[in-house]
Amino acid sequence: MRNILSFLIFTFIISTTVEAQYKLIDKFSPPEGVNNPLDIPYVKYQLDNGLTVIIHEDKSDPVVHVDVTYHVGSAREEIGISGFAHFFEHMMFQGSKNVGDEQHFKIIQNAGGTLNGTTNRDRTNYFETMPSNYLETALWLEADRMGFLLEAVNQEKFEIQRATVKNEKAQRYNNVPYGLVGENVSKNLYPYAHPYSWPTIGYVEDLDRVTVEDLKRFFLRWYGPNNAVLTIGGNIDGFEAIELANKYFGAIPRGPEVEVMKPTTFRLEKPRYVSMEDNVRFPMLRVVFPAVHNGHEDEAPLDILCEILGGGKESIMYNKYVATQKLLSASAYNPSFELSGELTFNLMGYPTTSLKDAEQMLRDAWKEFEIRGVKQEDIDKYYKQRYTDAINSLETVSSKVSQLAANQTFRNSPNALTYLTDRYKNVKPEDVIRVYNKYIKAQPALFFSVYPKGKKELKANIDTYTAGKADTIVSISDEYKNLSPRFVKKDNINRKKQPKAGKTPVVSFPTPKVFNMPFGGTITYIENKELPIVNFTLYMPAGSVYQPTDKSGMIYLLTSMLQEGTPNMSAAEVEKKLALLGSSVSFGATSEYLTMSVQCLKENLMETISIGTEMLVNPRFDEQDFDRIKKRTLENLANLKNQPTSLANIGFNELMWGKDHIFGINGGGTETTIKNISLNDLKEFHQNNLTGLNSKILLVGDISEEDIMGPFMALGALQPLENAKPNVPEPKARQKTTIYLIDKPGAAQSEIRVGYMSIPADLVGDYYTATVMNYPLGGSFNSRININLREKKGYTYGARSYLTGSKFPGAWMVSTGVKADKTDSALSEIIKEIDNFYEKGITKEELAYTKKALLEGEALRYESNGKKISYLYNVAMYDFPEDYMGQRANYLKKLNRKTINKLAKKMLNSKEMTIVIAGDVQNIKAGIEKLNLGEIKNLELKLVEE
Repeated sequence: MRNILSFLIFTFIISTTVEAQYKLIDKFSPPEGVNNPLDIPYVKYQLDNGLTVIIHEDKSDPVVHVDVTYHVGSAREEIGISGFAHFFEHMMFQGSKNVGDEQHFKIIQNAGGTLNGTTNRDRTNYFETMPSNYLETALWLEADRMGFLLEAVNQEKFEIQRATVKNEKAQRYNNVPYGLVGENVSKNLYPYAHPYSWPTIGYVEDLDRVTVEDLKRFFLRWYGPNNAVLTIGGNIDGFEAIELANKYFGAIPRGPEVEVMKPTTFRLEKPRYVSMEDNVRFPMLRVVFPAVHNGHEDEAPLDILCEILGGGKESIMYNKYVATQKLLSASAYNPSFELSGELTFNLMGYPTTSLKDAEQMLRDAWKEFEIRGVKQEDIDKYYKQRYTDAINSLETVSSKVSQLAANQTFRNSPNALTYLTDRYKNVKPEDVIRVYNKYIKAQPALFFSVYPKGKKELKANIDTYTAGKADTIVSISDEYKNLSPRFVKKDNINRKKQPKAGKTPVVSFPTPKVFNMPFGGTITYIENKELPIVNFTLYMPAGSVYQPTDKSGMIYLLTSMLQEGTPNMSAAEVEKKLALLGSSVSFGATSEYLTMSVQCLKENLMETISIGTEMLVNPRFDEQDFDRIKKRTLENLANLKNQPTSLANIGFNELMWGKDHIFGINGGGTETTIKNISLNDLKEFHQNNLTGLNSKILLVGDISEEDIMGPFMALGALQPLENAKPNVPEPKARQKTTIYLIDKPGAAQSEIRVGYMSIPADLVGDYYTATVMNYPLGGSFNSRININLREKKGYTYGARSYLTGSKFPGAWMVSTGVKADKTDSALSEIIKEIDNFYEKGITKEELAYTKKALLEGEALRYESNGKKISYLYNVAMYDFPEDYMGQRANYLKKLNRKTINKLAKKMLNSKEMTIVIAGDVQNIKAGIEKLNLGEIKNLELKLVEE
C-alpha cells in the first residue's frame, strides 16, 4: 500500500511539474463509471511559440501516430495563384535542412512505418504511423520541415514537383471521366475570387506562372507553429511526449498572426445553367445549392434531408428513378466546409437521357418529399448509422488522432465526436422541413450538365452563366510582401543527428480459436474488446473460378442480386432494418470465394446475422431487379472504353491468361457473357454452389467464446452441399516480349503495364521471396522505379510494381500512368530498371533496408479488426501456421543476396515481358517503335459488341 501511495504522489508531482512548465489548456478523461465509446481522452498544451499540442495515450497496440495539421488549405490562396497549399504537400517530403533529399519517406519506411499528407480547401495535414519506439524520430522529422524546410528548397526541386503536380492533375482529373466536374462546379457556383472558386490542386496555368520565391513566401505566411496543431497518440508516455514536442518544436519561431476565416453566406440571384462536353458515355446533371458551413445548426437536418431524397434504396429518388430504370443513379449529399456548404444532387442518365428530363425528375422528387414529409424513423435511422460509423472510425490510433486534430483545428475542441454525432439524434422532423423550405424550395441553383461528345442536345438548358476569369498577371497581396525568413536562434540539440530508436516493442498476438459448425464450416475467432463492435466475413467456396467461362460475370450479378431483398423484405426494408441497428451486410466475391461481410454493434449481432442469413439463403430473385442490374452492368461495360486505367488492366489480364481463361476475361464479364446469363442461371448456381461445407467465418470483435455459437446457428440454413470443382486451366507460358497498344485517342496520359505470369502464394518459398525482392525495385515510395520516374524524371505521379497470387498463380506487374509525350521515355526507364536488377541484383544496402522495413512494420499489422481478419485469412485459407508471421520473420532475417539475385535471374527477364499501353496510339507509337523492345501489336478488347 505504501508503494502504491508513493507512486501516486510521484505521478502527481511529475504531472504538476509538466503542467506548470507547459501551458496546459485542457484535458479530458471520461468520468468514472461512464463508458462512452466516442470519448477520446487527451491532454492539450500550448508551447510558447503558439503551437497547440494534443496528446492521447492508447496502450492497446505498440504503435504511435503523429499528425501535424496546418490551418491552411486552398482557401488561403488568392485568385491567380492557386495550388500552393497542395504544392507544399509535395514539397514537404523533399527534404529539409537536416533531413536529406528523399530521406523523409526512406527513414519512416525503414522503421516499418507509413506516412502521407493530404490537402483540402481548409487545412493541410502531414502524418506518420510508426512502431512506438520511433516517436522521437517522427517528431524530429516533422519539426525539421516546419522550422527548416526553406533552407533546402531550390529551383530543381521546385521544377520536379511542379511536373509531379501536373502529372497528378492529368492522371486524376484530366484523364478520367467527369474528372473536371468538381473544378467547373466550384468556378460557376461561387462568386468570382471566392476562396472555394478554384480547385485545391490549382490551375496548371497558375502553377506555370509562379516562381520558387512565390512558394517560399506562401510558406512563411502560413506554416508557422502558431497556425498548426501537433497531435500525438498511441503507446506513449504523455509526459515524455510533451517533453519531446517542446524539445523539437519549441525553438521554432512563430509566424505571422492568423485570423480564423469567417463563414460566407451567399445566394444565387437566379438559376445558373452551365454545361461541359466530356469523353463520357452517360450524361450527368449536377444540381448545387449554396448551403451552410461545417458546424452550422442546419447542417444536421440538411444531411437527413439528403438521405430521404437520395441516400439509399429507401430514398425517394432511388425508388422513383433508379429502381424503375429511368436513371442509372441518383444521389443527394450535403458536403460542408469551413466557409460554406454545397447541397448537391447528382443524376446520372442512360446514354440517351435528356438532362432536361432529369431536371424535371428532380423537381418531381422534391414535390413528392413535400407530400411525404419526415418521420421520426428517418431521423432514428440516420442517427444510428452515424453513431455506429463514429464508433467504427475509432478503431486505430491514427483515426483517433485524426479526430482530435480536426476537431481542434475547426472547433477548438478536440473531443467533439459525441456532440457531432448526438446532434443528429436531436433533429426534429420539422427541422428537416424547415431546411428544405429555406435552402431548396423556390431557391435558385447551379444546374451543371455534362454531356457526351457530340450530344449537346442532351444538356438541361442553354448556358446562361459564364464564370469570371483571373487576370493573366497577378500581384501578391501585401500580407505576403516583406516576409523575412524565420530562423531558430537558440537551439540546444543537434538536429543533424537522427534520434536513436528505443527498444523494439514486443508484438503480441492472441492465438486464434477455431470452432466447427454444424453446417460444415468453421469459425476462426479472435476476441477484441477495445470497441463494442463485431466484424466477420463468411467465405463460401463459390467464387469466380466456379462459373462457366461463357457466363463470366455471373458471380458479380449474383452478389448484386443478394442485396435486393428477400421474399419477406424488399431491398428498402432490408436497408432500413440494418440502418436502425447501425449494421451493414454486404456481398462480394474473390476468385475462390463468395463472401458475406458483416459489421455491427455487439448488442445487435444476433439480429444482424438473422437478416444477413435470410438475404444469403433466401434471396428475392425478382425479374425486374435482375433486368435493372443486368442493364446497368452492360452500360458499365460499355463505359470502360472511356477509362484508360481499366483498359490497361483488363488488357494485361487477357494477355497473361488468354481470352478463354476465367482469369483472362474481365471479372465483370463482357457483353457476350452477360447477355448469356439468365435469372435461372443465378438461381441454379445459388442452389447448387452456396454451401456451408468447407465455408469459413473469420471473426474479430467484442464477443466472448461462450457467446459465439448462438448467433451463428442461424447459418445452419446453409446446406452442406458437396463442393463444386473450380475451373482453372494452367496459365500460358511466358512469351517473347511484345508490346500491345490499346488506342485511347486524346488521352492526356498513357497507362503502362509491364509484367509476366507469376506463381501461387506460399509461406516462405519463391513467392514470399519475390515480395521481398520487389520491395526495393518497385514496392515502396523509395523504390528504384518510383524514384526514377517520379522524383528524378517527373514523368508520373507515381509508379509501382507488385505481386499478386493466391492458391492460383498471379502476376508480377509494373503499373504507372505517365505524360503522353513521355510514354516511350518512361517505358525505356522501366525496362532499364528491370534489366539493372536482373543483371546486378539487390544491393547490400537495399537488402538491409528492406529487412528492417518489413520486420519493424510488424507492429502495425494487427491494430484494427480488418487487419486481424487479414491475418486470420492466411491462417484459415492457406493453412499457414498460427505463427506464420514469426516464421516469415525468421526466414527474412536469414535471407541473403544470393538467394534473391538467383530469383531475379529466374523472374525478371525483360525479354519475356508482356507490355500493355493504353493511350493515344497515333502520338505515342513512333517513339515506342524506336525503343526496339519487341514486336508491337494493336489490342482490341471485345468488352462490348460493336
